[in-house]
Amino acid sequence: MMMTFLVVSVAVTMIQTAGAYLRYLPFSSELSSEEKNHLWQILLTWAIFSVSLNFVVISGFEMSAPLYKAVIFFGWLPYFLISVCIIKRPFSTHIFVLGMQCIWAIILHTAAIMAERFADLSLELEHLSYTHAVVYLLLFLVLLPVERAVFKNLLPSFRIFSATFRWPMSLLPMIIFIGVSLPIADDLLVHDWRYSISRLGLPIAFFFIYRAMSIATNQAEQYDNDVQESLWMRQQIDTLKEYDALRENSNQEMLAISHELYESYVRLDKYLAANDIKTAIKHIEAQEGRLVGAPLRLYSDFPLVNAALSIYVNRAEKLGIVPNVKIDLPKDMSTDERDFAALLSNLLENAVEAEEKQPAGRRFLSVVVSAKEGKCSLEIVNLSDSQLILGKNGMPRSSVPGRGVGMAFLTEFVQKYKADIKFTQENGRVQVSMNWTF
Repeated sequence: MMMTFLVVSVAVTMIQTAGAYLRYLPFSSELSSEEKNHLWQILLTWAIFSVSLNFVVISGFEMSAPLYKAVIFFGWLPYFLISVCIIKRPFSTHIFVLGMQCIWAIILHTAAIMAERFADLSLELEHLSYTHAVVYLLLFLVLLPVERAVFKNLLPSFRIFSATFRWPMSLLPMIIFIGVSLPIADDLLVHDWRYSISRLGLPIAFFFIYRAMSIATNQAEQYDNDVQESLWMRQQIDTLKEYDALRENSNQEMLAISHELYESYVRLDKYLAANDIKTAIKHIEAQEGRLVGAPLRLYSDFPLVNAALSIYVNRAEKLGIVPNVKIDLPKDMSTDERDFAALLSNLLENAVEAEEKQPAGRRFLSVVVSAKEGKCSLEIVNLSDSQLILGKNGMPRSSVPGRGVGMAFLTEFVQKYKADIKFTQENGRVQVSMNWTF
């Protein structure tokens, strides 16, 4: 008898661990190796302890179907709480995943019961309980490829899981699970065929309906993303054309300066020969001023960063702004140059467009980038009398076509480099501050 209790305890623990694995899959691609290892170390530690706890509960009370069902259907709670604590995602998302996993569990539970009835197993309750657990685990292993494919892509799209429908959508699977489970909260472990088949209908139908709805929504989102991407690419082409024009102007400016170098050297030699040091210094400063005034400037050791800054500084200067630009980047910066240049382009485009709407006497632009002690900080300040509208993610919202891709890139940059970003507006002064490990 004690061996039977031990086998049931181990089997139940394996069922709960299998459920924890399915709930882990939707988040697996977003977790770091450290987070995955930490999660499974704690889950498996609890599983070992859970074997003993299940054994004490099962052996300490008279074996019955309600007791077995209670251990099966409530043993998930510690595993769930561990996942919530370690996987830092919205609680509503965890609830949704839990509900979907519970629906899948009730499908496997019902299928296992039907398999036992088909095999015509007429065993005592304690034997039937571990037989049921073993059949359940076998079904889980056989269907594992399907389960992995479904649960890895389980999380709904943003449109389905938007702020308005977040909690109704999160709770719907759990409500369906509770509705299906309540009728079997009795003292029977095995029900008749008709009842078992009808119990499979609603969960399976819900899975198919949800999947179809998710696919349709993803296709709609992909279409919108393609439209936004097309607009963004058009903007990038215009930007490249502008950069090419700037480079051509800069080349012409430098060519003109090179043609004048000989004459400049002759003049400088005359000033020095006449010991006219003041005039020589003024002449040198005038030549330096021409170099600084060239359209394409070197702000850093990164060509793409220089290009992005040159384009938007030139636009700002055409608006009558004298931008404050201070760039201090190390040569060994680990942040991808393309990502950083695109980040500057996105933020500066917003800032310069805001200045175009400002009165001529109320325009300002400041760009300060510095790297110290392994941290990179970016601060862009401009003036805007229009109200800055921020979404719940802290990013500016806009209905202007093409802006969605820019904000999406900022979000991706923040996630990729684990950056802190903050938009503020005070007395018309708009500031965006970012910090991340370079």
